[in-house]
Amino acid sequence: MSLDDLQALLPDSVRTMAMIIGLPNTLRLVEHWGGTTFPVAQGRNRQGQARVAALAEIIGMPAAERLCKHFANEDLYIPMCKAAIIQVRNRAIVRDYAAGVGINELVFRNRLSDRQIRNILKVTDMTRPDPRQLGLFG
Repeated sequence: MSLDDLQALLPDSVRTMAMIIGLPNTLRLVEHWGGTTFPVAQGRNRQGQARVAALAEIIGMPAAERLCKHFANEDLYIPMCKAAIIQVRNRAIVRDYAAGVGINELVFRNRLSDRQIRNILKVTDMTRPDPRQLGLFG
């Protein structure tokens, strides 16, 4: 899955954050605070400084400052990005399976049932015909 494919699955607010602080920092925010609303402060009082410091622990001070400048005094909802996370997970399962990792190992790695792993493998690109082979039959 390319970066463009992943970004297409992300909500607009997350894409905006990614433009401001970069996708890796944005994904760290989603991982830590996904599903919550974060009151963005400018750091002018003690409470605001604590909020900026909390952001900086996750994404570093330069990124925290850029995010606070852009979203100053707003309540920033940080989505969970479930669709993107599931897609990335499923692609990793397919990639690992193609590399020889067994179903049981994939079950334990991903904390899914073997039935779910098989369903993921069944509906992904791996089961589609290889485009290089189409010339032989068409």
